[in-house]
Amino acid sequence: MKQAHKKLRAKVRKIIKPACPTQPEKAEISIEEGDDLYREIRIENHNWQAMKPPTSHPRKTVLIVDDNPWIRMVLRERFQREADLAVCGEAENGKEAIEKAQQLRPDLIVMDLSMPGMNGLEAARILKRLMPSVPLIMYSAFADKFLEQQARLIGIRALVAKSQDPAVLINKARTLLTPRAA
Repeated sequence: MKQAHKKLRAKVRKIIKPACPTQPEKAEISIEEGDDLYREIRIENHNWQAMKPPTSHPRKTVLIVDDNPWIRMVLRERFQREADLAVCGEAENGKEAIEKAQQLRPDLIVMDLSMPGMNGLEAARILKRLMPSVPLIMYSAFADKFLEQQARLIGIRALVAKSQDPAVLINKARTLLTPRAA
């Protein structure tokens, strides 16, 4: 049993080492014995953030505003997969979006149109007065010429339909966050 334990530990070390070649010893490995040989292998790392290699450019932060928790989760996961983008917070309505934006100071805000309490257009109008340089993307299931015109007048820089692939939203976000040459 001890020999199998040693072999398994060595295999796990081989997995950890390439993931973090500078500090593989920081990863803690625990193996629990079960009815069979081992029931569970857990790789625990209490300081993973410190072990990530530094990036040459800081990640741009995004605030996600949508009343649907599932939409927020999907967008958060999609943005977090991108090396240059990070979700700094989430809000479920316009009022909460204003509070979180002032607190977190995101580089970009992605906002739904239809939300209870304060809708996306009302919140965008206030946010543009408070944070005129922060780009806003309206991410909505509703889209028509009138809405698009209202959004542009308020200062919303892009409209993306929820029916489109999330990659379209990511590309719009990058376009708005990339400085343009003069």
